[in-house]
Amino acid sequence: MDRCLNRGRKILAGLASHPWPVLSQKSGLRRIDGWKTVNLLSPDGEKLLAKLTGADARKYLQKHNFDLSLVRDFGFDYESILARTGGKPAWVSILPVAGCVNNCAHCCENAAGPVYSMPYPLLLAARKAVRKVPVLQVGDSEALSYCDSLFSADLGDLYLHESQKGNRDKIHLLFKGVGSDAASAPSRRALRKITELRRPLKLQISLPMLDKEDIGENMNRARRAVEIIRKNRRLAETSIVLMGRFADIRQRADEIIALGAGIEFSQIAPIGRALSLPPGIFNQDQRAIKALFAHTGRFMEESSPLQAIENNKCLDAFGIVRNISMRPVHGGFAISRTAELTIFQP
Repeated sequence: MDRCLNRGRKILAGLASHPWPVLSQKSGLRRIDGWKTVNLLSPDGEKLLAKLTGADARKYLQKHNFDLSLVRDFGFDYESILARTGGKPAWVSILPVAGCVNNCAHCCENAAGPVYSMPYPLLLAARKAVRKVPVLQVGDSEALSYCDSLFSADLGDLYLHESQKGNRDKIHLLFKGVGSDAASAPSRRALRKITELRRPLKLQISLPMLDKEDIGENMNRARRAVEIIRKNRRLAETSIVLMGRFADIRQRADEIIALGAGIEFSQIAPIGRALSLPPGIFNQDQRAIKALFAHTGRFMEESSPLQAIENNKCLDAFGIVRNISMRPVHGGFAISRTAELTIFQP
């Protein structure tokens, strides 16, 4: 009981004095320019924190489980958000992480560290408002790297929480494998939890074959992810998304096929600052790569990645909703953002 009491105090005290990023705009991208301290507790949360420091702390702890009534109202009225940002979206996505340590050359956003994860209660509130699994991730991070150290929560805990509340919708997750270093521990832990859940999955492992000095590490990241997925027998719900030219993919074809029986393969056009690949060249590569994997019977032709995506509602890690549209241009995509709306700014 004392351990639970101390943990309850720690969480509530942490929310009462929580670091919050001060943002600046540099080169058109949002960057963290500094930090301030904010109080994320609701009046009920403040009262409970005061009681947990008193003589009857154990009695009050037994009466309360953590829920969103203990934190401030984050303003996630979904219908209001839709009305204020251009109506019903074609897609919905939540980006719980800002920044990225991968520094991939193909990244449209030119993402870099430090990595910032939105507070876990903010993520819970956002998911409750949307009430559906995000079907598209467009941004400068990998959701699988999410971690709130105050709650010791990763992305797997979010989906576990949803499952306990009765949500059995399919989980759609696109990620670039998992690393082996300490910074990648939340990703490995989250992937284990997600693949253990009794929910349908669509796991897509992005495998860039663009920068020759990074291809080996990218293969290792994919192998680690496949091993975790294989242990929980979810390979049939997994696919490898290849990003690169036919010549580069052909050199590693045997290794890619050996990643796991049952895994399907697909290809998207290289986008961002790494390559210029006109649609005609991409279509030629697509046919050649399909032929390369034809004998496996596992090459999957998905909807064209050059199809325009309009009016994607995206909530980022800073509590800001944007309309994001992607349209095909020579060499990849142009991404535009409109109607930014700050939902929560303490």
